[in-house]
Amino acid sequence: MDAPGLRRIVDAAGLWKALQKHHGAHGLSTDPQVTQAFEAIVHQLPRLVLHRAALDDLSAAELPALSKALTTFGNTQDVSTVAQAIDERQAWGVRECHEALQPALDQLHTGDLRASLNALAAAQKVLTKVKIQQELLKGLNQTGADDVRDFEYGVYEPLFANMATEPLQTHAQALASPATQRLVETLRGMGQDLWNASGGDETDPRFATAEQLLGISQTLMQLADSANRAQATRTGVEAPAAPEYDASQQDPDVRHAVNGVFQIPPN
Repeated sequence: MDAPGLRRIVDAAGLWKALQKHHGAHGLSTDPQVTQAFEAIVHQLPRLVLHRAALDDLSAAELPALSKALTTFGNTQDVSTVAQAIDERQAWGVRECHEALQPALDQLHTGDLRASLNALAAAQKVLTKVKIQQELLKGLNQTGADDVRDFEYGVYEPLFANMATEPLQTHAQALASPATQRLVETLRGMGQDLWNASGGDETDPRFATAEQLLGISQTLMQLADSANRAQATRTGVEAPAAPEYDASQQDPDVRHAVNGVFQIPPN
């Protein structure tokens, strides 16, 4: 069955549940034509064979919805097939994040602030997209694939756990460096200022930029924590503790670079 056929099953399950609710606990006996139509679907489903290409065409939201539909119609064999597809889709997302993060990590210890910001901005777009997909896959699925750890542990931890010792140490030190901490604090301060200026209005152009800056700041902090944990597990020696900064110590050079890269809207 192709993807449109699978979507028809999802739609049918939604209508089935709506009709059940409308007709009450006694089922659909008062609507024999509807009953016959849905019985035909139920009789066909046990012979349903899900093809990988059809599953691959479904979105992150449609996969869990298909899982629920198959459960509604009692097709337990193909429910497990969808669960496997959901797990695979989550793994694809993790790999996509790792591929996006590697250039950003590599830039952090080059000293080129603008290049680092551009790489971080590109990575953040991928992270945001995949995080939404993962939440859909995790939160809507009912087949046992909903026990995925949160995004930080599911994406950042394996990135560093599978890294060779030397690059792990290099990245952990770069993420914990004073320069990176100044970058984190400046991004966080500028992001908060922009968010306040936007008044939380999503239609204000400053709102989207604020979300981006705050997101990159959080990503850097989570990456630093994950790298530090991985290094401690691997070598027994944690990266040096990073110095603390506050908003009053934001770096003017970083602010200038951020303004240039993100084209901050005027107040």
